[in-house]
Formats: sequence, C-alpha cells, structure tokens
Amino acid sequence: MKLFKEYLAEAGRLVRFDDRGRTPEPAEFAFSPDGSGSGRVTPEWTPPANWKRDTGLFAGTIGHAAPYAAPRKTRWITTGTREGNRKPTIWFQKGDRDSIKKHISTMSQYNRRQGFKETLGGEVFRSGQNAPKAIDTTDITNPLKFIKNHYRVRFIDNLDYKIKNLLKRGIHHGAEGDFKK
Repeated sequence: MKLFKEYLAEAGRLVRFDDRGRTPEPAEFAFSPDGSGSGRVTPEWTPPANWKRDTGLFAGTIGHAAPYAAPRKTRWITTGTREGNRKPTIWFQKGDRDSIKKHISTMSQYNRRQGFKETLGGEVFRSGQNAPKAIDTTDITNPLKFIKNHYRVRFIDNLDYKIKNLLKRGIHHGAEGDFKK
C-alpha cells in the first residue's frame, strides 16, 4: 500500500523521452484554436495563421508518453483506452521494428509543479525559453519492452491504410508522424 505522500508524488510525475545523450530543450510549437492539434514549428511545417505559437517543452504521464521511447521519426497510431487492466493498442509499421528495438532513449522525469500546464487538447506543456531541470533520468535500452508495459503493441504492413480506415469509420485514435492523405 502506498503512503499518501507517495501517491501525490506519482500523480504529479511527468516524463519525456529524448534520444540518448540529448538534453531536452524548449522549441517553438503551434496549437490549434480548438485544441485538436499541435506541432513543432519547423522550416518544413508552418502552422496556419490562426494557430497560437509558444516556446516550451512537452511532457506527459508515463502511459501517454511511452510511445516516444521509439525513435523520434517513427510513425504510430493508438486506439482504445486505458481502463483497469486493459491497455490501449499502439500500431507501428512492420519495417520500423528493428530500429525501435535498437534505439536507446533517455526518459527524463519532472513534476507538474515545475510549471507544466495542461493545454486545451489535454497535452502537458511548460511554456518558457528555459527547460526545467529533470528530477531523474533513466536510459531506456529496450524501448519495445518498455512500450509493451503500457500498450498492446502491433506491427502492420500499412499504417496509412490503417489511419484512413479509422477515419472512414469515425474511430477515435491518436497518431504521431506524417500520413498519406
């Protein structure tokens, strides 16, 4: 049984994943007016004019952030919800299995009280030019095993077909990466 103090510390715990040896640094992000999307502003992607821009750092609860233990350019889709012992499902492209297995990331832990606030879309973001100091860091040397602690993992041949099918059927999902329209 957890002490109340331990429960509060765990409830306020946030994590983020970066490539091993990379120090988390704030970047410019854009947020849609209705909270349905966000993205990092890059030379390749300029958000619509009505999106709010802010510089800062994302983090999240371990269950929501776990997919980011995979290499940063890896695309994925999540379906289902976390209820009781039931885990949501995460879908990866079959061709990404080896790069996910070989990847090493660093999980940085933070506390919500370090200035992290929930965005309109439910993400957790800390606004500002300076990153907070991590409370703890851990190298994740087997990201696939780590992700399996939080998701049912599936590898499929065609993620683009999967997301089109989900959209066509009106099934709620999460996704990361660029998909063919």
